Amino acid sequence: MHEEKWKLYFSNPEDKDKPGVLGIYKDEFKVPANWKIKLKTRHDYPYSFEYNLAHENYNSSLVLSERNCFLAIEAPSSKNIGGFFELTDQYEISHFIKLNASDEYGEDYYPFWEDKKTEKANTLKFGKGEVDFLTYEWPHKKEADPKVICEMVDKVYNTGTDKIIAVSCRAGAGRSATFIAAYMLLDEVKNQISQGIKLEDLDINVDKIVWSILVQRPYAIAFCEQYVNLYRIVDYYLSSLIS
Repeated sequence: MHEEKWKLYFSNPEDKDKPGVLGIYKDEFKVPANWKIKLKTRHDYPYSFEYNLAHENYNSSLVLSERNCFLAIEAPSSKNIGGFFELTDQYEISHFIKLNASDEYGEDYYPFWEDKKTEKANTLKFGKGEVDFLTYEWPHKKEADPKVICEMVDKVYNTGTDKIIAVSCRAGAGRSATFIAAYMLLDEVKNQISQGIKLEDLDINVDKIVWSILVQRPYAIAFCEQYVNLYRIVDYYLSSLIS
């Protein structure tokens, strides 16, 4: 998949793996100028495209599906927390999904939920209103528990998705994008069933969903384990409908 991403994003895919040679972004996949300084990111690769950057000073992308809008967000640090709050206060968010452990890699990770907590359990207050706060410590570069992801998707789905669903992990690209893909896939299952389509006749295309996200968030679903995880999540969900 890494090779296919080079073909997708760069005009010089033949230079992949050549020492000291960088990818040259195609016009449609340009990243923000001076992105490292501008976005105050902890990462050495740009994880936001210019065309759907959610906030001019924060590593975040608006990711659209047929029926939903998501925010893919880098976990904030003390150096960029101001931009993080500007971002989250700017949009009407219904749910915030935090997927990485707060002490992951021992990095500077700002506990934003402490600043935004309310008297209600698992509820944060951002600029546009109250937001349901869901957390899961998804091991970096590993698969998630399909049962947990299905339960989280159902909780978001059943409590309203007319606003934006915010999803965050260390870079806002691997686990975040995998969760977003899982949501899209299970939403498609639910949509087809609501139309009266039988389980054995469902038409669910994991690759189509994955590539729809890759053109919106650089390096999304970065590891093989995350890609395989999507099949296992869909399989678990379908099995739960049968049992």
